[in-house]
Amino acid sequence: MSSARTSKTRPKSQDPRTAQQSAQLITEFYKDHGYLPTQRTPSLGEHKRLALALERLRRLKAAGSLPDDAARILDRAHPQWTVRADHAAERWQRTAEDFIAWVKDNGRFPRASSDDATERFLSRWLFRQRYDARLERFPARVRELDTRLPEWRETFTDQERRSYVESARQIAAYVQEHGTLPTPGGQGGSEAERLAGVLVVLRTQQRRGLLAKEATHTLDAAFPGWLDGIALNVERQWQKRAAEFVEWVKEDGRDPHRGAWDPAERALAGWLARQKVHAKKGEYPARIKELNKRLPGWNRSP
Repeated sequence: MSSARTSKTRPKSQDPRTAQQSAQLITEFYKDHGYLPTQRTPSLGEHKRLALALERLRRLKAAGSLPDDAARILDRAHPQWTVRADHAAERWQRTAEDFIAWVKDNGRFPRASSDDATERFLSRWLFRQRYDARLERFPARVRELDTRLPEWRETFTDQERRSYVESARQIAAYVQEHGTLPTPGGQGGSEAERLAGVLVVLRTQQRRGLLAKEATHTLDAAFPGWLDGIALNVERQWQKRAAEFVEWVKEDGRDPHRGAWDPAERALAGWLARQKVHAKKGEYPARIKELNKRLPGWNRSP
């Protein structure tokens, strides 16, 4: 006796959520991730279920049978939610704009531990961009971030950033006053010795790629070649000071005074005194010859 064979075909599982519930979950996903769920990245768990739900809602919308409440929820969150094309580049640009604006408004990078969902999302996005940069992926995106927010790769804390920048400013102020980088036993006594130690730390951090960009720019402007102090860079610094001295004398019609209230004038006066000592001792003849050519009579006694 033959028995009826039961069909082994299983019915397709249906999403029990209503269209409005699915629309709300998709909206929350978009706010948290910055893009609509797809079946490509990633294709597991809730992400995949939401991607399938989104496709179902798109079909309902195309057929004119999507409930108005669900349509309004999705339209408010993402007016172009019905478009299936890959908007990865557009999404990246939009998120990059949000990230840059957030950093400029808050003066720091977003934290993954924040209570704010937007900040957490931007923190995860930043982590992915740094990861891609280390792997040399998406070079065009990396270049754009480098141009628009040069410090975006920095991974040190806000406290470390402030410390680096403040240290760089102190060294720049020393250079402005004394015309040279701080060295142990140099002008300024114990302060010069302290700043010389700080300078060693900043050089090390810069070589490791860990120095804040603002600190680097401050030191570059104060003393080109501060990083290694090789002879070529020392000569460049001398040329820079010589040009400043010549311009100052031509504009003011006199030599700078060491007792002036202006720190820039005091620094030039100290520099001039050292050049006169070198001339008297016959040191650095090429520099003395250049000064004689550019500003005859510069070595006269007042």
